[in-house]
Amino acid sequence: MLIYPAVLLLSTPTSAAPLDGATMYAKMALAMSAVRSPAAMSYDETVSPRGLSVRNIAANGVQVVHLVYSSDKTVLLFHVTQCAGADTARITDAAAPQPYTAEQPFWSAVWSRGAQSSVIGTVRERMIADLVSADDGAYQIALASPQSINGSAAYHLHLTALHDAAMHPLTDVFLDEQTFLPRRAVADFEDDAVTRVTGVVTLNFDRVGNYWMIDSGEVDATVHAYLRQVSGSAAFTASNVTFAPGLCAVP
Repeated sequence: MLIYPAVLLLSTPTSAAPLDGATMYAKMALAMSAVRSPAAMSYDETVSPRGLSVRNIAANGVQVVHLVYSSDKTVLLFHVTQCAGADTARITDAAAPQPYTAEQPFWSAVWSRGAQSSVIGTVRERMIADLVSADDGAYQIALASPQSINGSAAYHLHLTALHDAAMHPLTDVFLDEQTFLPRRAVADFEDDAVTRVTGVVTLNFDRVGNYWMIDSGEVDATVHAYLRQVSGSAAFTASNVTFAPGLCAVP
């Protein structure tokens, strides 16, 4: 589930509309600093493949949920349970209901403490890191035309990395006009560890209960190899979210 560490809405910042993008970015970081993760959560994650699908593979002795290129367009459903501070998640594939424990997937609801094994997981972590931190000169920030995100008015910030674009991948952020929390975040990525892969990750945020979450998202990726390119995408949507400390109780 491309879900941000679900965060409790502790406050609703109010202010006159900022004059520039840098001010808005600072207000976003301030709003995000007032949030925290729930002790535990459970949710369903629907994956809609369009050239990219999901596979569970072993990497360095750990089960990892990866995106892979596939012509199979079968919609997938996963049941996920995650606990605050844990590096792994309990995952059940609805089509093969044998639960397994894996490194937190790229749709993780809880921000993991360690490095991600998947390229998309790493991009997601870097996006979140920049969303919760005040700009330290990593980006040139420009205010673009406002947009409507899921029916809500949003400020649009266009970001250009001034150094180390791999560590600072954000290109666009859309902020709720009332709270300055992110409604949508978009990032570019590139990886050439084995074969050159480029793409875009989109995370869509909304209120779920008393929390602010990434309730949906999309990944578009292209592999550049041997004078040809292979492209695909996959969309993710969360539903049936439950917050309950007892979910992580030790039997």
